[in-house]
Amino acid sequence: MIQEKELISTVTAILEKELTVALGMSLPLFQLEARQKQEKDKLKIQMSAKRQEIEKNTPADPWPI
Repeated sequence: MIQEKELISTVTAILEKELTVALGMSLPLFQLEARQKQEKDKLKIQMSAKRQEIEKNTPADPWPI
């Protein structure tokens, strides 16, 4: 019969291995999310710069009466 300490040790080892696999599979998703956020922030900055450029080059009242 398996001793309680052996059982606990075996179950702990199995859980650690499964957790390592799960985290390893999740890591690429976290990295992808971080890259997507960086790209989104970069696009926001570019859009803001373009908007400011357009506003600067647009007359205050394009349809004067």
